[in-house]
Parts: sequence; C-alpha cells; structure tokens
Amino acid sequence: MIEVGATYDPIYDELYAAQRGQGAYLNGERLQVSVAPTLDKALLVTGFPYDRRTNPHNNIRQFADFSLRAQGVLRLGSAALDLGAVAAGRLDGYWEFKINPWDIAAGVLMVTEAGGQVTAPTVHPRSVCAPGSGEQRPHSSGDARSISAQPTVADVRRDNILPYNGLQR
Repeated sequence: MIEVGATYDPIYDELYAAQRGQGAYLNGERLQVSVAPTLDKALLVTGFPYDRRTNPHNNIRQFADFSLRAQGVLRLGSAALDLGAVAAGRLDGYWEFKINPWDIAAGVLMVTEAGGQVTAPTVHPRSVCAPGSGEQRPHSSGDARSISAQPTVADVRRDNILPYNGLQR
C-alpha cells in the first residue's frame, strides 16, 4: 500500500505530494478535487498505449465518445501529472488503458487524499489493488487501470468504459 507519493513538474516548478490520511498538497497548498456536477461539464484527460496502432484496446473509441459527451478531453503525456491535475481540481477525471502501476502510484494517493475516487472497472471501487491484496498491483492488460475523478464524474465514466472492454458490472 502506498503511504507517501510525490510528483514534480519541472516546467512549472510544481510539487504534488500526498501522505495517506494527511491530505494532498501542491507546493504546500491543500488540494481538493473539482466539483463538476455532470460529465457534460467535465474536462477529462487520458493517454494512449504505446501499441495503439496494433492493439484493439487502444482507447480511440473511448476518446471519441468522451470528446462528444464531456466538456473536453485532453492528452497531456504524463499520467503522474494528469492525476496531480485531477487532485488539484484543474481537471475533472482521468482514464487510461495499459498503464503501469509505477506511473500512477503517487497520483492515486493524491486523488484519493484530495477527495476523489480511483478505481479499476474489474475491481472494488476506490482501488487499484487486486481485491484483498492490500498492495498496489497491476490488473490484466486490457483493463482501464485507472479511472479517477471527483465522485460525480467517476461513476459516469466507469459506466461508459465498461461496455468498450466487454466487461460485466
């Protein structure tokens, strides 16, 4: 279980940091996830797997769907910084396929400590752990490993990603 996490953005000189039970901070200021009430008011962020040209689970369909249903969808290039922006309330949600646990470990803690939800569609909500494991571990490569958002947007996004993966609720 991740107890402490940090992500540094050298371009903006921003340090995102969190400690379990102590909150999440950006350069010493307490973070809180956004309050976007619905998906059509949410600004989302995502990434794509490196094998997107050959992998049928490449996130292109989900990107297109969310682009039409959300306020907007960005692709910034760093899962760690994407999750920091969600924790800071700058963005309302994040999802990505085939992401490695070391890419999101600190961000998962930041989002939860800032009041957000982090889940993988095939496991218990608010977790990126295998059920009952108590550890941060990856899931099968086809899963949307990280869906994070403020609580209202998280449920809508999880429901929209499941049909694309062929997963059952």
